[in-house]
Amino acid sequence: MKHSFLLDENILFHSIKGTDLHGNDDLTAMRLVVLIATGCHHICYNSTLLDRYRRQLEKLKNERAGGLEPTFFYRFLFGNSLKAVMEYAPPPQLPSSAKIPDDDIPVVRAALVSHPKLVTNDPKLMKAVNACEQLHLTALDPAQAIPLAEQTCRQPVR
Repeated sequence: MKHSFLLDENILFHSIKGTDLHGNDDLTAMRLVVLIATGCHHICYNSTLLDRYRRQLEKLKNERAGGLEPTFFYRFLFGNSLKAVMEYAPPPQLPSSAKIPDDDIPVVRAALVSHPKLVTNDPKLMKAVNACEQLHLTALDPAQAIPLAEQTCRQPVR
Protein backbone atom coordinates (compact mmCIF):
# COMPACT_ATOMS: atom_id res chain seq x y z
CA MET A 1 0.00 0.00 0.00
CA LYS A 2 1.28 3.44 -0.94
CA HIS A 3 1.10 6.18 1.70
CA SER A 4 1.37 9.95 1.57
CA PHE A 5 3.06 11.72 4.44
CA LEU A 6 3.28 15.36 5.38
CA LEU A 7 6.31 16.05 7.55
CA ASP A 8 6.27 18.78 10.14
CA GLU A 9 9.57 20.65 9.89
CA ASN A 10 10.63 19.24 13.26
CA ILE A 11 10.94 15.84 11.54
CA LEU A 12 13.61 17.29 9.25
CA PHE A 13 15.40 18.72 12.28
CA HIS A 14 15.31 15.46 14.24
CA SER A 15 16.30 13.32 11.26
CA ILE A 16 19.33 15.53 10.59
CA LYS A 17 20.38 15.93 14.20
CA GLY A 18 19.70 12.27 15.02
CA THR A 19 17.74 13.23 18.11
CA ASP A 20 14.33 12.91 19.64
CA LEU A 21 12.03 15.60 20.97
CA HIS A 22 14.14 15.92 24.13
CA GLY A 23 17.52 16.11 22.38
CA ASN A 24 18.47 12.51 23.16
CA ASP A 25 20.25 10.45 20.51
CA ASP A 26 17.49 8.82 18.48
CA LEU A 27 17.41 7.81 14.81
CA THR A 28 13.66 7.17 14.57
CA ALA A 29 12.89 10.28 12.50
CA MET A 30 15.85 9.53 10.25
CA ARG A 31 14.70 5.94 9.78
CA LEU A 32 11.24 7.12 8.79
CA VAL A 33 12.58 9.55 6.20
CA VAL A 34 14.88 6.89 4.73
CA LEU A 35 12.00 4.40 4.52
CA ILE A 36 9.88 6.95 2.67
CA ALA A 37 12.78 7.84 0.36
CA THR A 38 13.60 4.22 -0.49
CA GLY A 39 10.06 2.83 -0.56
CA CYS A 40 7.06 3.51 -2.71
CA HIS A 41 5.69 6.27 -0.48
CA HIS A 42 5.98 10.03 -0.86
CA ILE A 43 5.70 13.25 1.06
CA CYS A 44 3.52 16.15 0.07
CA TYR A 45 3.98 19.80 0.86
CA ASN A 46 2.93 23.24 -0.28
CA SER A 47 4.82 26.50 -0.75
CA THR A 48 4.41 27.48 2.91
CA LEU A 49 5.91 24.20 4.09
CA LEU A 50 8.64 24.44 1.48
CA ASP A 51 9.65 27.80 2.96
CA ARG A 52 9.68 26.27 6.44
CA TYR A 53 11.73 23.31 5.23
CA ARG A 54 14.25 25.60 3.55
CA ARG A 55 14.63 27.74 6.68
CA GLN A 56 15.17 24.61 8.77
CA LEU A 57 17.73 23.23 6.33
CA GLU A 58 19.53 26.57 6.12
CA LYS A 59 19.87 26.65 9.92
CA LEU A 60 21.29 23.13 9.96
CA LYS A 61 23.56 23.16 6.92
CA ASN A 62 26.72 24.05 8.87
CA GLU A 63 26.00 21.93 11.94
CA ARG A 64 27.28 18.45 12.51
CA ALA A 65 24.64 15.96 11.42
CA GLY A 66 23.99 13.06 13.75
CA GLY A 67 21.66 11.54 11.19
CA LEU A 68 20.99 12.56 7.60
CA GLU A 69 22.93 15.31 5.87
CA PRO A 70 20.87 18.40 4.95
CA THR A 71 21.82 17.84 1.29
CA PHE A 72 19.81 14.61 1.41
CA PHE A 73 16.67 16.70 1.81
CA TYR A 74 17.58 18.99 -1.05
CA ARG A 75 17.78 15.96 -3.32
CA PHE A 76 14.76 14.28 -1.72
CA LEU A 77 12.51 17.34 -1.49
CA PHE A 78 13.57 19.36 -4.48
CA GLY A 79 15.06 16.80 -6.82
CA ASN A 80 12.58 13.96 -7.09
CA SER A 81 8.96 14.65 -8.02
CA LEU A 82 8.08 11.00 -7.42
CA LYS A 83 9.07 11.26 -3.76
CA ALA A 84 8.06 14.81 -2.92
CA VAL A 85 4.85 16.14 -4.39
CA MET A 86 4.21 19.88 -4.39
CA GLU A 87 0.55 20.71 -3.90
CA TYR A 88 -0.62 23.92 -5.52
CA ALA A 89 -4.24 23.98 -4.38
CA PRO A 90 -4.91 26.68 -1.81
CA PRO A 91 -5.34 25.07 1.61
CA PRO A 92 -8.79 25.29 3.15
CA GLN A 93 -9.48 27.05 6.41
CA LEU A 94 -9.58 25.02 9.61
CA PRO A 95 -12.95 24.09 11.05
CA SER A 96 -13.91 26.22 14.05
CA SER A 97 -13.72 23.15 16.29
CA ALA A 98 -9.98 22.71 15.62
CA LYS A 99 -7.80 23.90 18.51
CA ILE A 100 -4.49 23.91 16.65
CA PRO A 101 -1.54 25.87 18.10
CA ASP A 102 -1.15 29.09 16.09
CA ASP A 103 2.34 28.26 14.78
CA ASP A 104 1.07 24.91 13.46
CA ILE A 105 -2.01 26.17 11.60
CA PRO A 106 -0.18 26.39 8.22
CA VAL A 107 1.01 22.78 8.62
CA VAL A 108 -2.46 21.47 9.36
CA ARG A 109 -4.04 23.55 6.60
CA ALA A 110 -1.50 22.10 4.14
CA ALA A 111 -2.53 18.61 5.24
CA LEU A 112 -6.18 19.38 4.51
CA VAL A 113 -5.49 19.46 0.77
CA SER A 114 -4.79 15.74 0.28
CA HIS A 115 -5.18 14.27 3.80
CA PRO A 116 -1.79 12.58 4.14
CA LYS A 117 -0.52 11.15 7.40
CA LEU A 118 0.81 14.17 9.31
CA VAL A 119 4.07 13.22 11.03
CA THR A 120 5.31 15.37 13.89
CA ASN A 121 7.37 15.17 17.06
CA ASP A 122 5.18 17.86 18.64
CA PRO A 123 2.85 16.19 21.17
CA LYS A 124 0.57 19.25 21.40
CA LEU A 125 0.07 19.31 17.63
CA MET A 126 -0.51 15.57 17.47
CA LYS A 127 -3.08 15.71 20.27
CA ALA A 128 -4.89 18.69 18.75
CA VAL A 129 -5.12 17.09 15.28
CA ASN A 130 -6.24 13.71 16.55
CA ALA A 131 -8.81 15.30 18.89
CA CYS A 132 -10.61 17.10 16.04
CA GLU A 133 -12.68 14.63 14.02
CA GLN A 134 -13.76 17.36 11.60
CA LEU A 135 -10.20 17.56 10.25
CA HIS A 136 -10.31 13.95 9.00
CA LEU A 137 -6.56 13.78 9.59
CA THR A 138 -4.29 11.42 11.46
CA ALA A 139 -1.22 12.79 13.21
CA LEU A 140 1.53 10.35 14.09
CA ASP A 141 4.96 10.53 15.64
CA PRO A 142 7.81 8.98 13.65
CA ALA A 143 7.68 5.68 15.57
CA GLN A 144 3.97 5.34 14.77
CA ALA A 145 4.55 6.20 11.10
CA ILE A 146 7.37 3.68 10.57
CA PRO A 147 5.07 0.62 10.25
CA LEU A 148 3.20 2.42 7.46
CA ALA A 149 6.45 3.38 5.74
CA GLU A 150 7.65 -0.23 6.00
CA GLN A 151 4.68 -1.44 3.96
CA THR A 152 5.59 -2.25 0.40
CA CYS A 153 3.73 -1.53 -2.79
CA ARG A 154 4.64 -4.71 -4.58
CA GLN A 155 2.01 -6.08 -6.86
CA PRO A 156 1.12 -9.73 -6.32
CA VAL A 157 2.82 -12.12 -8.73
CA ARG A 158 0.34 -13.78 -11.08
